Amino acid sequence: MIAFASLFLGLVAGVLPISVIVSAPVTRVEFLLDGRPVGRVWKKPCSVAIVLGEQLEPHGLVAPAFDEKGREIGRFTQLQILPLPPAAL
Repeated sequence: MIAFASLFLGLVAGVLPISVIVSAPVTRVEFLLDGRPVGRVWKKPCSVAIVLGEQLEPHGLVAPAFDEKGREIGRFTQLQILPLPPAAL
């Protein structure tokens, strides 16, 4: 129902266009950067410009998709090289 069309394979900075591909019955997509809302779209194409900052930093981007009744029906996550937990070291 939802997938990122914009994929990043490393740390990125600046203002970036982010696009997702959706299928019915998705009527709204929200964008969360590191858990904070940064965009919302109600129609196709589902794209927003997200400010990642000027420095290269790790981020997590989540895009939950909702139906016409406001129920979350899908979610896609794009991690941009998040730091490893101490146990992984």
